[in-house]
Amino acid sequence: MYLLALAYGLFFMRIRMTDYAAQRADYRANTGLMTNFVPLTTIRLYLRCLRYGYIGTRIPLANLIGNLLLFMPMAFFLPCLFFAMRRWWRFGVLMLLTLIAVEGLQFLLCCGSCDVDDVMLNLSGALLMYFLLRIPGIGKLMQRLRLLPEEGA
Repeated sequence: MYLLALAYGLFFMRIRMTDYAAQRADYRANTGLMTNFVPLTTIRLYLRCLRYGYIGTRIPLANLIGNLLLFMPMAFFLPCLFFAMRRWWRFGVLMLLTLIAVEGLQFLLCCGSCDVDDVMLNLSGALLMYFLLRIPGIGKLMQRLRLLPEEGA
C-alpha cells in the first residue's frame, strides 16, 4: 500500500492524462524552472522564504518536511523484507539509486520537479529513520511489538 501511495503521489497524481501532450510541452518549455542540479539551491530558497516570509510558511515547510518524511518508511520495510538491507551502507546505496531513478523518471515523464535537493532530503530522512530504528531501546520495543524481526531471524 505504501508503494502504491508513493507511486501515485510522485507520478500518477501529477500527470494530466486529458492533456498530457500540452503538459509535456509546457514542462519542456520551462525545464529550467522544473529542474535543479545544484545542491542546496532549493533548500536555501525555502529557508529564505521561511525567514523573510516571502510566500508564507505552508509551501516551504510542506516541501522541506514532506521530502524528509516521504521515504522514511523504507527504513522500516526494506530491512524487514531483505536481510542485506540491514547493513546501513547497502540501505544507503539502494536508497540513493532509487531516489535518483525517481527524480530521473519524473524528468522523463515531465511530472514534478527533478531536484537534487529532493534526493538529499529524501535520503536524509530515510537514513535518519534507519538509524533511529537501530537505537537499542527502540529496536527492542519494535521487536516486542513484532514490528521488527528478532536479531537472529
